[in-house]
Amino acid sequence: MKVITMYLPQFHRIRENDEWWGEGYTEWTAVKSAQKQFEGHEQPVVPLNNNYYDLLKHDTMNWQADLMHKYGVDAQCIYHYWFKDGRKILEKPAENLLKWTDINMQFCFCWANETWARSWSAVKDKNSWNDSCEKTNNRDESGILLEQAYGGEKEWIEHFNYLLPFFKDERYINIDNMPVIMIYKPDQIDCLREMLNIWNKLAVKNGFSGVFLIGANPDRETTDILNKVLYMEPQYITSLYRAQNGVHAGSLIIHDYDELWNGILEYQDEQDNVLYGGFVGYDDTPRRGKAGELVNNRTANSFKMYLTKLLAKNHAKGNDIVFLNAWNEWGEGMHLEPDNKEKYGYLEAIAYAKKNYKQYVSSFENREILVDDS
Repeated sequence: MKVITMYLPQFHRIRENDEWWGEGYTEWTAVKSAQKQFEGHEQPVVPLNNNYYDLLKHDTMNWQADLMHKYGVDAQCIYHYWFKDGRKILEKPAENLLKWTDINMQFCFCWANETWARSWSAVKDKNSWNDSCEKTNNRDESGILLEQAYGGEKEWIEHFNYLLPFFKDERYINIDNMPVIMIYKPDQIDCLREMLNIWNKLAVKNGFSGVFLIGANPDRETTDILNKVLYMEPQYITSLYRAQNGVHAGSLIIHDYDELWNGILEYQDEQDNVLYGGFVGYDDTPRRGKAGELVNNRTANSFKMYLTKLLAKNHAKGNDIVFLNAWNEWGEGMHLEPDNKEKYGYLEAIAYAKKNYKQYVSSFENREILVDDS
């Protein structure tokens, strides 16, 4: 069983962050300034030995690769940003990795296809990044920072050609001679079928058998286009709980770690091409403050047991990969990297789960299928 973890390339300085959120802003800015929202709240979270690293440094990525191999993380799924007219951002860590062939880090991409906008903008389905650093509403502005748009065949070819050197890298993950790419919000791409047709033709032209497309949390209308459907967590399970309980964004939302994980493990889908994802933790209050959402009462030990069963569940489904959120989403409380509280506990859980999951496989076989019709 291979474990692939989501990887955020936001830990280095760029001009746009300086302009939008303040001089010197990186993901660490939100992490360091996090405040407790209630008694016992696990904030601020501090990296072990105050390791507020810079992803543009070779030593940083080499250190990450060494940790991966030591504890059983097989690859990183790096967030990739490609906006209207081919506008890129936060691309340097992946581009450096392509050049740094001595770093033994297997990887693939997740296209995070959201418009970046101010929290007060009228844009739906946006990423506002950091509400706590937000500037005052200016009615003369749209609030859009980077617009997500998909263009036509010319733009799709340009995008593929940018990705091609990564696809050809021997460290890039492929399945059945198809480079793997995940799309964060596949339902938002109206031209997905046409775009994928072009990408598949270009992939074959370059010696591949096509593109292996994974869609995160898609509507059922989209699933026939995808090679695999990923239930990305905790986004999927928390969205179900919010809908069931009538909870709305705007005030602090608190979930229980055990309750969410039990929900993930109990849910079964009748589709053949499903991947069940997992999560380390979740707490976006460093970015959202009192309007944030978090999962409370997590421990490395409980994560270890839940992850072991998640690997067993995927094995019973016929899967040999598991996507886990996340390697280094420090600003959203999802990190395997060592912190001052649990040290290497979450990483040690990976190694334990990979060694012990098979004893639980039988408990997930022949379970009653529960279908979500929402």
